Amino acid sequence: MESTLTGSISILRERGFSYHYLIDRDGTAIQCVSPVNAAFHAGQSKGPQGEGVNEYSISISFVNKNDGTDPITAQQIDMASFIAKRLKLTFKDLRFVTSHAMISPGRKTDPAGFSIEEFSAAAGLEAWL
Repeated sequence: MESTLTGSISILRERGFSYHYLIDRDGTAIQCVSPVNAAFHAGQSKGPQGEGVNEYSISISFVNKNDGTDPITAQQIDMASFIAKRLKLTFKDLRFVTSHAMISPGRKTDPAGFSIEEFSAAAGLEAWL
């Protein structure tokens, strides 16, 4: 079954989760939560500012199966980079890019097959691993 934007939104609503931005395969992005508010995507987590990553992070998610074989598209990466660069202009203390796999090891695996190091360099941010 192919992941879709509509399906992703339905699953998020059903489970009570949220992201700040959700990016479809064609690069279309929707803002689900204002970046000045917390989104509920990380759960139990520990990141560059300690525990409770939902409270201090801005989340960008890709419509993707997260199985390691469903590629994140170039359009999705381009849009995520665009969003990250815009956020960096607004939030001067924005410094890191990380992943659910890094902040919730053993519990989350996404985004499978995505290089945080390459993306963070392209976005002008540091990778938090």
